[in-house]
Amino acid sequence: MDNLSDTSLGVTAEEFYESQIAERNGPVALGRRIADISSPSTFPPEDWQSGDPLETPNQSVNAYALNTLSSKMMLSAFPPGLPGWKSTPDETKLDEDIQADPKLYSEVVYALARRDEIHRSRLEATRCRSAMVKYNKLLLLTGNAASLWTDIDSPIIYNMHHYVVKRDSSGTPIAGVIKESVSRMVADDDVIEASERHRTETPTSANIWDEEITIFHCQKLINDNGDKQYVYWQEVEGGEVIDGTVAYADFDTPTIYFGWMIPEFGSSWGIPYCADYEGDMQAIENFSSALQDGGAAAARFLTLVDPNGNTELKDILEADNLEVVPGREQDIHVLRADKGGDLAIASQEMESAARRLGQAFLMFSAIQRKGERVTAEEWRILASEIDQAMGGLYSDVSQTSQRYFVLRFIHLHEETDKKLGKLPPGLVQVAVVTGIDSLGQSSEGNRLREFMLESVEEIGQEAVAANIDVSDYLRRKAAVKNIKTDGLIKSKDQLAAEVAQQKQEALQNTIIDKATGPLAQGGADMLGKMMEGGIPEGMMEDV
Repeated sequence: MDNLSDTSLGVTAEEFYESQIAERNGPVALGRRIADISSPSTFPPEDWQSGDPLETPNQSVNAYALNTLSSKMMLSAFPPGLPGWKSTPDETKLDEDIQADPKLYSEVVYALARRDEIHRSRLEATRCRSAMVKYNKLLLLTGNAASLWTDIDSPIIYNMHHYVVKRDSSGTPIAGVIKESVSRMVADDDVIEASERHRTETPTSANIWDEEITIFHCQKLINDNGDKQYVYWQEVEGGEVIDGTVAYADFDTPTIYFGWMIPEFGSSWGIPYCADYEGDMQAIENFSSALQDGGAAAARFLTLVDPNGNTELKDILEADNLEVVPGREQDIHVLRADKGGDLAIASQEMESAARRLGQAFLMFSAIQRKGERVTAEEWRILASEIDQAMGGLYSDVSQTSQRYFVLRFIHLHEETDKKLGKLPPGLVQVAVVTGIDSLGQSSEGNRLREFMLESVEEIGQEAVAANIDVSDYLRRKAAVKNIKTDGLIKSKDQLAAEVAQQKQEALQNTIIDKATGPLAQGGADMLGKMMEGGIPEGMMEDV
């Protein structure tokens, strides 16, 4: 492998793809089995085309469980109005600068907080949240999913039918290929030219829109003496690399992310979360099917009349309500299923399985409430509930898949918005807080507030005012609250100008007092006499 070029898998992408399909068959079959009883549309058959029929489950409990947990995982990762990450400066690299200017740290923290807010605002305009919901559903249902993210607005999520991946013993993807077909009518010119050079047969379709080109999105891990990075490229049938598609990415922000739910080290494919609950999911499907069949049988109403009896069938059929009909009761029999007890047991067992799934998939969260805003503490409880329900799996997901979504988005935003620019490498660390704002900014804000209150209690308000830089304190509080301070908190220049203005006004007042003091005193004496003896005659006329 050392002699291979960066954009080579040793074989063509098509050959690599075909060689890895066999290892994918088992995980695909497991995902197919669970999808058929829960959410067939999330993981349709490989040869499924738009309009083809899908399996129709007998219930929606499993689909509701899957949708609920995947949505809550997304909301915990990217809660509306709250940051899902926090950028913090590396203090060890700023020590000298901070010593020279003690206020520098708060200014840097505030600047990073504002930068994070700019990122979050841009995130709201993308399809990142909807893509992550689909990604989470695939992880829960099939255990595996791939994300191709080149356009900042539209990450693309693929299920196992569309890609293969090869991992090392630690679970790190070392090579992977996504297979995709695009219409020749919308393909780029360089793609068409590359495919034409390797076309082996002439298309026979009369509809030019049916002509498709197969593109392979390839990615490989490069390890240069411990410095790991990924290289991505596109390849057409025949093994030709499409010009202009080669791109290098850091290890944490690859162009393609091959995710898995429950790691199976030594294998290239993961295990789905639903696999642990397949028994209850299958039980709900079976009981629901039995209840539907039993209900249909119970709804069938037949009246049997003894042909040898004295009661006429015609009289029964034509009789109105409360009408008197000649005959014997023994001649009439109503057909009944007599399965009420059995159906009741099936219903009870189904409800028991649904309750167990409700706990595992958080269908009955204790913090769900109606309201325009949900507090950071409630998001913290939600994330804690998810982690507990999933047996700690969410902690792994939040530090792998979710971390990728955050870092990849930041990378693409910095690439597309040149005004934003890139930060110096190694100077800032991005901490994913899984939507738990109280673990990040809020906890820092609480510590600042507690520090101020305790200081006032211990040494007094005057001592605190004499020793605390108020503007620096306000700037740090604004940073943890993601509040824009422009025009709100006075700058150093404004404060200095106001102090200079106050000094100048005080000096002017002193000079005026010294120069006009005797004159002002004489005027005051005259005014006093006027008030005592009245205004002299003629003065009003002068006025």
